[in-house]
Amino acid sequence: MSTVQDLDRFYHKVGALAREKNELTSLERTIVLFRVAYETALDDLGPVGAVHAASRMMTMTLAILDETNFEDILENFDTDSKMPN
Repeated sequence: MSTVQDLDRFYHKVGALAREKNELTSLERTIVLFRVAYETALDDLGPVGAVHAASRMMTMTLAILDETNFEDILENFDTDSKMPN
């Protein structure tokens, strides 16, 4: 499993790349990033798992507004110990 530092570095690399593409609107960049994320999730989780992960991320985004930290959010996505539905 990756460390928080590995995830943070990857986050910053992807964010920097997304910000470079200023010929695209923020919404267009968001759509592309979401599509890449969904297609990446399909590899390990399958369609149902990918949609479930997206739903959980949207739910957890609301928790961010409630001052939840990044590590707590990642714990909810530890799939190593969970059985698929």
